[in-house]
Amino acid sequence: VHFDRSGEDISNALMQKGVIVRPVAGYGFPNSIRVTIGTPEENERFVNGLKAVLGDTEGYLILPWEGFPNPDTPLCKQNGE
Repeated sequence: VHFDRSGEDISNALMQKGVIVRPVAGYGFPNSIRVTIGTPEENERFVNGLKAVLGDTEGYLILPWEGFPNPDTPLCKQNGE
């Protein structure tokens, strides 16, 4: 999930709510987190936690796993490469 703010900060805030996700700044995506699909209840807990952290659900983009990161995807291009 890509955000308009630090993935590390969002990950820490979600952790305080008992939701475990992984920031992926080490892979070149400082404003993103990795989310593993869980049970319907776990997914609902994640969405509710995310809404509480963000205040709403705007400002993020969910990308499919297949082909991501794809160097041809504008989101994945760094420094105009």
